[in-house]
Amino acid sequence: MSQPVDNHELSIMEDLDPEPPGRARTVRTREVWLGVLLLLGVLGWAGWQWWHGERLRNDYELGSRAVIAQQWDEARAYFQAADGYRDASTRAQDVEKKIEERNKQYEIASVHAEAGEWAVVLKAAQEVAAIQPHYKGLDALTTEAERRVYRDALNGSIARRVLDDPALYYRDAEKWVRLEESDRWSRIRAYGEDGTFLYDVPGSGWAGPPTPTPTVAPGLPQQTEVGSPELVGRRLMTVSFDGVHGPVFHKLSLDPSRYIYYVMSTAGVWGVHVSNMEYAGVPMEGLYVGSELDYEAYDSNRTSTITVAPNAVLVGFGAQGNHILLAEFDPSAPGAGGVKLYAAAPDGTQARLIYSTTGSIKSALLSPDERFVLVTTIEPQEGTNGKMAAVLLDLLGDAEPRTLMKADARVTFSNFTVSVNGPSGLRAAFLRRGRFADMVIVTINDGSTGTQVKLIDPEHPQWSRT
Repeated sequence: MSQPVDNHELSIMEDLDPEPPGRARTVRTREVWLGVLLLLGVLGWAGWQWWHGERLRNDYELGSRAVIAQQWDEARAYFQAADGYRDASTRAQDVEKKIEERNKQYEIASVHAEAGEWAVVLKAAQEVAAIQPHYKGLDALTTEAERRVYRDALNGSIARRVLDDPALYYRDAEKWVRLEESDRWSRIRAYGEDGTFLYDVPGSGWAGPPTPTPTVAPGLPQQTEVGSPELVGRRLMTVSFDGVHGPVFHKLSLDPSRYIYYVMSTAGVWGVHVSNMEYAGVPMEGLYVGSELDYEAYDSNRTSTITVAPNAVLVGFGAQGNHILLAEFDPSAPGAGGVKLYAAAPDGTQARLIYSTTGSIKSALLSPDERFVLVTTIEPQEGTNGKMAAVLLDLLGDAEPRTLMKADARVTFSNFTVSVNGPSGLRAAFLRRGRFADMVIVTINDGSTGTQVKLIDPEHPQWSRT
């Protein structure tokens, strides 16, 4: 009996619970879409990341370019937009500081421009320009400030032009103007505290500058020129500025070839020339010994000659042109002792005795208004010791000389001179400018503990401040 044959290469199994045909298709479709959506999400995220990185990089680069161009507001906006990229946050903070300083200086310039304080405006504008050139209306503001500062700084000043019509020129509010009658050889010879200038101009006998051959006064301890022979044929003029009507010119009669220098006041001018007289010595500081002086007031064409005797010295000149001070000493007294101090008119007349001492006088100064005289005296003590004093004299009243302060000093006496050794001693002077103008300043140094400074009101010498 034959057996059935098994087919091992093909087996068929019947699914007893098959999926419905429609449901299977739905599952496959959903899986496909999920895959597509996932792929799109990945691609979208990658694209956004790339776009965001490119945007940050682009903003950072634009910020860097704005820094190079010094456009700080743009740089700040770009670096803030690039926050998180490299050092964008740090650079934004640095830019913010630049902007704050720029705005601060611009505000200073604007405020002070309204007040007309152009030097402050110019400085602040330059600070702004260093941070950001051409910011807002900076160029116009800087131009105006430079013009005003230049005008204010040079207004009333005098300069010598060596090319293109050489002469002396003064600066008014807008331009350079030639000084009347000046030429290429004109020079400023002196100037006063009131802003008056003395200069030389060619006269009718001027034939050009000669070869300088200075002459000297015989018998003098130093080779001192008698005058200025190179100025033969020239004349002197003054120019002053009242601030309203422009320069005011005045012609003088003084012959500039006679003088070696000049001293000016508000009322006139002294010309100093050395005479050939003999003299005993120089017992005081910075004075005119062995000299003659000619004085000319601005309201007169007459000159007066002041001759300083061999035993006298010219102490100084009043700034108002009302007085000169002369000191007469006894050459036979040791250490230039026995000094008499005189006040005289500017031409040397009407001399009157105002002070005398058995010691010596170190200096004598007129106050700016010429009412007071401040005298520094030295009385010899034992050995090389001396007693210095600051003494105040009132030329308008009958008050006795008032001693303001005293101090010990180490001094050296010779036949005709006295000198203070080292930093010790006393110094006194009038202040001429500033908050304490016209007051007396006295300094005392004992050589060991330092310097004491005191301010004294000459009208109320009992009041002082240290």
